[in-house]
Amino acid sequence: YYDFYLIAQNVTRGTATPTHYKVIFDNSELPAETLQELVYSQCFAYMNWNGAIRIPAPCQYAHKLSSFISQHINDEPVKPLRNHFYYL
Repeated sequence: YYDFYLIAQNVTRGTATPTHYKVIFDNSELPAETLQELVYSQCFAYMNWNGAIRIPAPCQYAHKLSSFISQHINDEPVKPLRNHFYYL
């Protein structure tokens, strides 16, 4: 178990708030510094923003996808798209 703080985003107003990460299980055998660099680089990999975001892009994508699914899981698909892969 180890933890670290990371500030990846650049703010123009106010104060940047560090994000606290806790690694509670690690079987990757990566050094802690390498994992921190990986998390930092993933904060710049979000396609909907051209700068850094507060959390790593895979976590943000998972959040957006789960939100999208929870809002639209019971909706009827649009008739012309019912047979396309997106709706199957």
